[in-house]
Amino acid sequence: MSTIEQIQSTAESAIQELETEITDLEEKIEMHKLRIQSARVQIQALKRFLNPEEGIHEMAKSAKGAKKNGKAHGEMPELQ
Repeated sequence: MSTIEQIQSTAESAIQELETEITDLEEKIEMHKLRIQSARVQIQALKRFLNPEEGIHEMAKSAKGAKKNGKAHGEMPELQ
């Protein structure tokens, strides 16, 4: 095997290794996004539990907003 072929083979192996690492990191990012989303839902639930009056008020505002927008059903507000 010539020197150029060895360099090319090494480069291809490095590329493959980096692509695998990128895929693994992307999967970890998605997993963390799901954990963050779950934590936000739990925070909202705890806030409603600790302040039930405010939770009822927020739900009423959400339903009024849905009616103003011409929506037939009240939708849950997007968590941020």
